Amino acid sequence: MSHTRTTLTDLERRVLDEIQTRFPIDPEPYAVLGERLGTNAEQVLESVARLREGGVVRRIGAIFDSH
Repeated sequence: MSHTRTTLTDLERRVLDEIQTRFPIDPEPYAVLGERLGTNAEQVLESVARLREGGVVRRIGAIFDSH
């Protein structure tokens, strides 16, 4: 079982903020995130993988307000 990391890189913090507040609805969302963050999809995906491995992120999924 992994443990939660407390130290995040600047990119990891920015990725986390983006996926929590305005994850893009796009055929290539990680490319969009990369463009927003001044990097590329590969770097974003690597950051997400580290966040998952470190226990910071468990899953990424939509939450819809039924009202």
